[in-house]
Amino acid sequence: MIVVKKKPKRSLIIVILAAVLAVLTALAIILDTFLLIDTPDEDTSIVPPTVDKTIGEDIYLSSAIAYARADEAHINSIRIYGNGEYGFDRMDIDNDPSTESPFVFNYRDKNGDLQVYLPNIMYEDGGFEYNDLYALEQNDGYGTIMKLTYLTTAFGTLYFDSRLDLSEDEAERKKELSAFGFGEEDSPVTVMIKYNVHTGGSDHDDETEVTHTVKVGSKLATNSGYYYMVDDRPYVYTTYTEYIDYAFIEFTDYINPILIAAGLPQDNAFEPYLTTDYQQYKSTVYDYKEGEYSHKVVAGSDVIVSAIVTKPDGSQFKREGDENTIHVKGGLITESRGDVVFNLGKYSTNEWKNISNALTSLNTGRLESPITITVPEYSGTLNIGAGIEYGYKLKSIEAILTDGGYDAPAGAVVESTSSVKVTYEVYKNGVAAFESALWGIVDLSSDKTPDAVKAALLGKSVGSALSDEMYKIVYTADNSLSKPYRIVVERIIGISDAEGNLPSVADVGTTVLYRYDVYVNNDLISNDMIGEVVIGAEGQSDFNKLLSTSFKGKAIGDLRVEYNSTINLEFISSFSTFEIDEIKYFVVKEKVVSFKFQQASERDPYYGESIYMNTTGGKYALYALNASSCEAVVKILGGLLTNASSSTGLVGTRTVDVNITPQKLKDYGLYDYSIYFELPRGIEAKVYDSTTTSMEQYLTDLDDYEYATTLGFTLYISKADPATGKRYIASDLYDVIAEIDATEDFIFLEQNFIDFYARKNAVLVNIENIASVKLEFMMEDKYGTYFNELRHQQTYSYAGGLYLKSQLTEEQLKAASPYDSIEVVVTPSGECNETELSKFLAEHGYSCVSFRELYGKDKTDHMDSLGTSYFKEFIQTLFYTRYQGTLSEEEQANALSGGELVSRMTIKLVENEQNPPKYHYVYEFYKISSRRVMVRISQIARDGNAVNSVSDFYVSNFAFKKLCSKYFDLLNARDVDNETVFKEELAN
Repeated sequence: MIVVKKKPKRSLIIVILAAVLAVLTALAIILDTFLLIDTPDEDTSIVPPTVDKTIGEDIYLSSAIAYARADEAHINSIRIYGNGEYGFDRMDIDNDPSTESPFVFNYRDKNGDLQVYLPNIMYEDGGFEYNDLYALEQNDGYGTIMKLTYLTTAFGTLYFDSRLDLSEDEAERKKELSAFGFGEEDSPVTVMIKYNVHTGGSDHDDETEVTHTVKVGSKLATNSGYYYMVDDRPYVYTTYTEYIDYAFIEFTDYINPILIAAGLPQDNAFEPYLTTDYQQYKSTVYDYKEGEYSHKVVAGSDVIVSAIVTKPDGSQFKREGDENTIHVKGGLITESRGDVVFNLGKYSTNEWKNISNALTSLNTGRLESPITITVPEYSGTLNIGAGIEYGYKLKSIEAILTDGGYDAPAGAVVESTSSVKVTYEVYKNGVAAFESALWGIVDLSSDKTPDAVKAALLGKSVGSALSDEMYKIVYTADNSLSKPYRIVVERIIGISDAEGNLPSVADVGTTVLYRYDVYVNNDLISNDMIGEVVIGAEGQSDFNKLLSTSFKGKAIGDLRVEYNSTINLEFISSFSTFEIDEIKYFVVKEKVVSFKFQQASERDPYYGESIYMNTTGGKYALYALNASSCEAVVKILGGLLTNASSSTGLVGTRTVDVNITPQKLKDYGLYDYSIYFELPRGIEAKVYDSTTTSMEQYLTDLDDYEYATTLGFTLYISKADPATGKRYIASDLYDVIAEIDATEDFIFLEQNFIDFYARKNAVLVNIENIASVKLEFMMEDKYGTYFNELRHQQTYSYAGGLYLKSQLTEEQLKAASPYDSIEVVVTPSGECNETELSKFLAEHGYSCVSFRELYGKDKTDHMDSLGTSYFKEFIQTLFYTRYQGTLSEEEQANALSGGELVSRMTIKLVENEQNPPKYHYVYEFYKISSRRVMVRISQIARDGNAVNSVSDFYVSNFAFKKLCSKYFDLLNARDVDNETVFKEELAN
């Protein structure tokens, strides 16, 4: 047992004095060394800051520098060794000799492998500039300057103030080096700089590259400079420049913590408002820690496993003993070990279902024994009818696959339905296609596998060597392995002509950009691909001919075109193998909301004034969105905050890591929330009013716009740190993990759909878009069915009156305002309450009547008939009926059982030739308590089939009674007042 004796307490002043004395003693030693005075009797250790050009020193602006100056444009690379290793190298990433190549970041990872920071954004964004990745720093008087510029300035122009000759005595030299931070126990930072120097003549190409290695030791006693050494010179220099500090910062400090690119630089007015897709999720991580409860993997989750991934690379195979020879490049089999993410929501059909089936219901944690899943892959197509004779020599049986995709145990025997892993050689017209054997899978159950091959494998066991017999085959459409192949075009995203103009519709000779998905065997193998076709070009494939016909005369927008075909493959397929020994954790994602900006010319009239279309689906499909909430979110992500005049894109406060991996996502807590945010690029507006000051009005008036492509970012976001309030955010396109301070802007992440995103109104349809409203009542005191037809007529308000277009001159029309005149005709059916309406119909023998006639009055101050004016107030009441509160346990039980149906409302929309409504809407009201009514909304397709429904929308019983009373006021030709308070109902 170790006993620790407590020291007696000392006075605080004694401790402070002792610390000060220690510092002064060390300072005296250092100053002694540098402040020696030249005397005739003894040698000096200090050389004044004169320049010795024979060792490479130079003069710049009357100051001494350690080597010839290099401005940033001539520096080729800087490499820093100290806290890890990282550097900046010139790289011509755009192959444009007319532009200066940027410095590209590179670093050594924890495994010692050199990694180059080339994030996906540079391939996805045509307007990308690598310089955008450089971190900036505020500089008084200069705005912002790149941190990299401080570093290149410090070591491109390396000033010195003093030069110390080191002792020739080895022991004394070590002592001196240790005093200045270059001892064996120290960790000096080493900087290697390479740059071009002009070697004479007038030709600037007459340059040579020089390299200098600088070691930076301790700070000066004044704390405003450093000691450093250059190359192999036997000196220690001092410098007072603080820019040397930049050699000590982390690699990530040089990387701009940008997470989302700026909006639309061509049109600052639009910026991130026009998001083409926004998807927000919250997630739960089901982890496993030693000694704790493990969780069973659920279907549809993202599963992170530890696995060895093996895949033939299509070259060669050879065996050394019992181990496969592994080659990373240009060899036989590529293999990696690490975390693998399986999205079980995607891997649920056909070949990939093996993964979903194998992982679902497994417990998190280390597996008792590894499982190996092999998945067939089809990567190439045959050239059918090319006259090539393929020859195959089967060499050995390596494994037999079970139904679940596992490798069967040793000794298993090939059966007639087996899928067998083999090594084989392939020949084309008698010539070996590869130097050695390949890996492949033969499916004996397939009728495309030659009978002779089946016979050679049947009854053999794993490990069996096979004969060198060659099986020859000339492939045709009949004997090749064919798979259904489907291309689905989803949208035209750009149209241009030979002169670079953007015509409104595609025509012969125009180039059309389109977005499409590719399916093989009904599995989605590629999505959101971008293609292009020249309409009517000669020598087109069948697919492009179909596109030319389908696209001609069409504008930018959604356009579904399907092309169905087959691909022809060899009977032997490639594969990937995953040897899984641990289920590390899995993530269950729950969608909170998804939406996209909806331009004015395409808005579904059901959503009224909402400028963001709800694409969430499920039980939230029919809710219109709160435009203010959606707008606030996209402005945050686009960097368009209250103090910004244009979008900057979302930027963190600092970069903390790069190269996103599953482990890093978990370590930084980034699985908590995720967002996909997509912006259009290359946009062109067809309507532009520069005098418009209201953004809402401007976007509402926007008739149309078009764009060439989109740029989408996936963000992974942590919860806020309770102590600091900061969050971490990772961006897949920039491949960075950044810290961010503006946590108050991200409180929307904790909000749910109903409270934050949904509009709280029962009905969100403008009356000008309503064709009819059918109301059914099933209560004791209110019953019957009433069909209300809204007959719209376009009129114009001019000089206090209403006129038809034909009644006004062109000059008068310019001064007039369009007005939707409505005549509402009501038709009761079946047994109904006795009302003034029923009396009127009985008296006149009518089956229907307009509210204008029922009220017997003509005009109001608002240009509507009195009856129409009151009907509009009834619709307005529907519009302002709000969602209401949380249900009690009793109400929840009643809601689950359905409650009592007390009313139904069916709204049909005005037919529009250009954009006819796809649906009509049915509202069913169920009484679930004396306090609340449940509203079930259904979206009904034109063929009468229900498409979507919402069943968790509740209003107060008072609000429902108010709706009923207002409509019956209409039927009784009474005033309809939106401010009416029903005292007896409030009392309930």
